[in-house]
This record gives sequence, C-alpha cells and structure tokens, in this order.
Amino acid sequence: FEGQAADHGQLLDSSTKQSLGQCEQRCQNMAGCCTFQYNAAQQICNLYDRCTDMVAPMNEVAGWTTYSPQPQPWGKLRQAWCEVGGLVPEQYVGSPLGRLQNLAFSSAVYGLVRCERACQVNAGCNSIAWSPTHYGGDCFLYPKPVPLPARYSPAYDYHSYYKSDEPCPTTTATTEDIIV
Repeated sequence: FEGQAADHGQLLDSSTKQSLGQCEQRCQNMAGCCTFQYNAAQQICNLYDRCTDMVAPMNEVAGWTTYSPQPQPWGKLRQAWCEVGGLVPEQYVGSPLGRLQNLAFSSAVYGLVRCERACQVNAGCNSIAWSPTHYGGDCFLYPKPVPLPARYSPAYDYHSYYKSDEPCPTTTATTEDIIV
C-alpha cells in the first residue's frame, strides 16, 4: 500500500540498511508483527503490531510503502460477519470481554473492520456490538455467539454481529423476536 498507514499500532522495531525482503522476513519472524513500513531510498524498516489492509486509511508520505505479510489472518478463521438489526442484550451474549473506543477515527467502515479484527484475535470472542457514533466508534467484544433467531433492541445505533462459517441468513430476526 503506498504511503504510511494512519493507524499502524505500536512500533515494535526499527532498523536501517535492510532490503525489502529482509524487512518482510523480520516481520514474519517477530512475535506480534502484523505490518511493516519500508523506505527503499533510505533502506529503513519499521515493524508494527497492527494489521493493515485495503480499507485502512493511508497518509501519503514520499518514499514509504506499507506492507502486511499477513494482511488478514483473521479471514482464515471465518467466512463472514453476520449483522443483527440492533443490540443483542447481554443475557444472550454474556458480559463483555472488552471494550474499544475511538475506532472510527477515519471512517465508520474502517472502525467496524477494526472491531471485527479485535474479536478475531481474542480467542474467547464470538460476537460484537458496534456503534459508529458513540464514543467515536464504540466496540464491545462478547464471549457467546448470537443465538438465532436473534433477539435485539433497536435502541441507539448499535448493531450486533456474529462470526459465521456459513453464508449469513437473509434475515436474522423477525418482528416478534425484537425486544424494545
């Protein structure tokens, strides 16, 4: 990806006099490395802990290119994220494992992707609740999958999502399933 990722996470390591191949190999060999940025003219290699992909916003910085040798490791773990029409109550999905805020700093779509990824890398996470407007992009991680047919509340602008190895159903709830 041309430029530097706007949200590349924490710098794990920086080195000079590295070829592109050496930089990639260093990232693949370092625990936690998911993205690296390389400047060919200066032969600088920076390793980061946050994955980057095509939806990630990039800063145009001359000479820098961002790479993700594992662009979507979470993609191997699931086929789809299925959306439920509102917020599924905790009685169905369990107490939150964690909460992330300010994820929609560049776009709501990118914030949702980051919320999904946070769940994918957390072994105990099976569903999420996402709001693009609350707290700058609010994400809750839940231990239980959403039981289907889903019961949800249309309150606020939160939507629940669950991981699925199967294609998402065309409807995940009926009006009698909705909790108000």
